[in-house]
Amino acid sequence: MTSKTITKREQYNILTEVLGFAQANGYTLPEGVTYDTLTDFCAHEVELLDSKAASAKERAAKKREEGDTLRETVYSVLSDTEAMTIDAIVSAINDPTVTRNMVTSRLGQLAKADRVEKDSVTTDDKRKIAAYRRK
Repeated sequence: MTSKTITKREQYNILTEVLGFAQANGYTLPEGVTYDTLTDFCAHEVELLDSKAASAKERAAKKREEGDTLRETVYSVLSDTEAMTIDAIVSAINDPTVTRNMVTSRLGQLAKADRVEKDSVTTDDKRKIAAYRRK
């Protein structure tokens, strides 16, 4: 038997059902507590979870858009004929906020989309490093 993690939304929905069952069977709550306030509390918590999820979705869309812009910038600086190293690409972009890791990630995405070709070049000190060019 596999155990399934119960989400907060599911927990609040279960609590709402339990409250309905308890009310239908005449369970008496402590003084000052009503079924309506407890049910409203659960509904409000579910609303907060929905709001949080919507905000996260908006942030993800914004980040994705920024990534798309950088991906196209990386693609635009690549040469059709000569393979460029990551450091050369970062230099060609000439933006202090763009890091090697950001460029490497976008190059991986472009390679996966079959828009760039990965090659290797030998440096002066006889090391082989990755280099990329447009397809």
